[in-house]
Amino acid sequence: MNSEEQLPLRDAVEREKWTEPPAMVLAAESSKTMKAFASYSHHDTKRVERLKAHLSVLRYAGGITILYDREIRPGAPLNRAIRAQLDECELFLPIVTPDLLASRYCFRQEMKQAMAYQRAGRMLIVPVIFEPCDWQRSPLGRFKALPEDGLPVSCWRNENEALLNVVTALRGLIRSRRLRPR
Repeated sequence: MNSEEQLPLRDAVEREKWTEPPAMVLAAESSKTMKAFASYSHHDTKRVERLKAHLSVLRYAGGITILYDREIRPGAPLNRAIRAQLDECELFLPIVTPDLLASRYCFRQEMKQAMAYQRAGRMLIVPVIFEPCDWQRSPLGRFKALPEDGLPVSCWRNENEALLNVVTALRGLIRSRRLRPR
């Protein structure tokens, strides 16, 4: 395409009136963004990134912010920084795989703190099951998991459908938390 052909296209784009998609209305319901901490084994980094990608519309709308250890600045004391992130959050999202269940750090540090906050009424725990594993017999077995019925993402025909199910449920959770009197 030459520069003469680009001008009409650019003018058309500039004239276009863009409206916010319906999901963006969520931000107008409340100015409070729900902060969530993603707990995961580093073997599952790509899964966290996929979940974050699926949560993009909700994140852009101001509905949710995902915190996790990859956002900690270099040189920061790791344990203290993770505790500080957990302190800020009201939602704990363990990315459940056999690797998470095998992680001593995830269970002895992150999960222990999240469970204490959950007992105190400060945090919700919503396991996101990515792979079949013995999660029901772990401390996570007490909580309603996502996707629907705790069916692992890897068992769905389409991973995107499974993650959309997670996003839809989290959007409903966020909306119900915002509408609830405090």
